[in-house]
Amino acid sequence: MKTICRFTFRNCIVKPGVIAVLLLLAPGIYSQNISLGVHTGLNFAGASITPAQTTGSRTGIIIGGLIDIAVSNDLSLAPGLQFISKGASSTESGATSTTSLNCLEIPVLAMYKFKAGEFIPHIFAGPNFAFILSANSEVSGGGSSSSSDVSSSFSTFDMGVMFGTGSEFKLSSATGIYLDMAYSFGLSNISKENSVSIKNNGLRVTAGMKFRF
Repeated sequence: MKTICRFTFRNCIVKPGVIAVLLLLAPGIYSQNISLGVHTGLNFAGASITPAQTTGSRTGIIIGGLIDIAVSNDLSLAPGLQFISKGASSTESGATSTTSLNCLEIPVLAMYKFKAGEFIPHIFAGPNFAFILSANSEVSGGGSSSSSDVSSSFSTFDMGVMFGTGSEFKLSSATGIYLDMAYSFGLSNISKENSVSIKNNGLRVTAGMKFRF
């Protein structure tokens, strides 16, 4: 049976731009304007493949957190760290093939808030960087299934851009809950095969809680 695809991550070098931004913004950051968020959610993951292949989504989990650093009344810098499951699926000749990528991801987002009392809608965008922890391919059909470790087909790095919207509701001066929806699309061709281009994408929904310091 044919496996959907082989993912790899093209090696990239992350320049210290994030550190530079933090240093530039540091004079305007005060401890009382920093919040710690923890969240969980779902990633409806897929992949864009060239030459074109028909793929379906697979649902993975998201568990992580972020630091919301206010640099003005409306603008925040929100770097994060999260475990996220990516990949894609396809069905061919009655067999379903699913490729799963378990990643450690670092989003670095700029967030603009529309403050309206206790209810705070927001929009955000920025790059995300992912490191592969494990990779697995599973094929099922005809009452049987098989799986294999395809980590050797993957590099260790992926880069993309994420944008989305959400809202936060203040429970008190020190706590709040938030709900976000975002779309991420890959910038890196993650295939090691020269004849194939593969880029991750996914629609994400997360919910969490923030604690203000």
